Amino acid sequence: MKITPVKSKKYIYILLHNISSLLIIIFLKYNLFYFCSLILRFNLKKIKKIKCNDKKKKIIVLPKSGGYDDLLASFCNSTSINKIEFYILPRILLKKIYHFYLMESAYGDYLTLQKDDETIKKREIYREALKKILTHIDQGWKFDGVIGFNVFYYAEHDLHKVVHDLKKKSIVMHKESVVTETEYKYKYDTLYKKNEKFKGSKISVYSNSEKELLVDTGIAKPEQIFVNGCARLDLAFSYQKKLPHKNLILYYMIECYRSMPGGNSFVNWSNLKSKTESFLINYAKNNSKVNVIFKGKVGVHDRSELPKNLPSNCKFYKIN
Repeated sequence: MKITPVKSKKYIYILLHNISSLLIIIFLKYNLFYFCSLILRFNLKKIKKIKCNDKKKKIIVLPKSGGYDDLLASFCNSTSINKIEFYILPRILLKKIYHFYLMESAYGDYLTLQKDDETIKKREIYREALKKILTHIDQGWKFDGVIGFNVFYYAEHDLHKVVHDLKKKSIVMHKESVVTETEYKYKYDTLYKKNEKFKGSKISVYSNSEKELLVDTGIAKPEQIFVNGCARLDLAFSYQKKLPHKNLILYYMIECYRSMPGGNSFVNWSNLKSKTESFLINYAKNNSKVNVIFKGKVGVHDRSELPKNLPSNCKFYKIN
């Protein structure tokens, strides 16, 4: 099998992440927080797509599809002078640190409110570790803040408090801000009650309804929240001016296991996934002039989920 430069770069990227994850666990075991900070510093990569005209500040970004696109859209089309450099830090490394201290404790996105004394104690140790690691980073590579993309990501929830306590900006560009009436009611009555107050600096949301929801449920104060809309919508609306390709089917691949946010039980969608993909592949075989794109989600789907010998008019893409 011929390995292209793109694939080779991807393999190296994955290898470095695996090595970094292993080293972090070893260093945490012996309380070597300075060396943990070196690992995180090594993995910080500048976002080159955002041009910095006059470097004044450095911000660490915890990337997530959708939210990261909002960040790019906010700056890439801006005509004003940008004085901020943005650096990506892989979220998986933060999760490794979290799981080292809370492996046996309850955790999960949208489940940041914990009442168990043992879990609360472990979370305090986790915060202290983060504080020491970030302090070491700041001493050798001064940064000004951190940006995340969801208020309720379990490993990042305590990070925002630590960053704020270090007198730096802790911002969440909360991308889960557009919901149906049923989802809104579920959020209000059930979901947000399983979460603690936001302990960072500021939150940006897409809609006034999401701001009201965060305020009414006590997650954040009104002065902490800004309604900025969805920056990447400009790109989406621009597609209205373009005619879609003829004879093209775009299929967003189904996740095998998925639950409502904050739910403890997962629904198995494997049967539906298998039937849908089998139908599309057979359709492509019988309709050679139709192109079928299998669009996978980063961190969820992989090419190996599909047959090795796909019809030539079928393509798999894994894009944020």
